[in-house]
Amino acid sequence: MTEKARPNIVPFIALTTIALPLLVAGIISFTNPELLPWAPNPQITWSLIGVGALMDLIAVIMLVSELQKVGRINANTT
Repeated sequence: MTEKARPNIVPFIALTTIALPLLVAGIISFTNPELLPWAPNPQITWSLIGVGALMDLIAVIMLVSELQKVGRINANTT
């Protein structure tokens, strides 16, 4: 019997680790701008939220793609 393939989740973790602080900084800048070291700037706020959300979306798409690929590999080896 062959060993089942395992998903590679390192790219998902790496992207999420980068995206989450951007998203949190954007949300904090939107809700409590006095907590951040820079002056309130809507362009920065929306950019942080947009980039963080986009990177998280890409990370989820990569994770789902990897899980589907591993599922197909494991289905063919049984």
